[in-house]
Amino acid sequence: MLACADRIREEIAAADAGSEFPVSAALGLAWSEDQPDPIPAQVFRQADDAMYADKKRMKASREAEWEEKIRIEKSPDSCRGISASKGE
Repeated sequence: MLACADRIREEIAAADAGSEFPVSAALGLAWSEDQPDPIPAQVFRQADDAMYADKKRMKASREAEWEEKIRIEKSPDSCRGISASKGE
């Protein structure tokens, strides 16, 4: 199951890399074979729960990237080569 999710994520990343606009998708996978007497609603619920967990992970990752970008932009090193003295 994880190999399937990884393959889908790779395809989405490839689409995102070649896109003018960001492309992403949250995945939620569940297999009925993992349960002795699967009830479709339970399997669907497991997939839905997995999808929302993936959304949460993706959001945290994006927020960490944005925070790092802001930290770098505010860093004193990002102003190298700019003279703050008058008359230059």
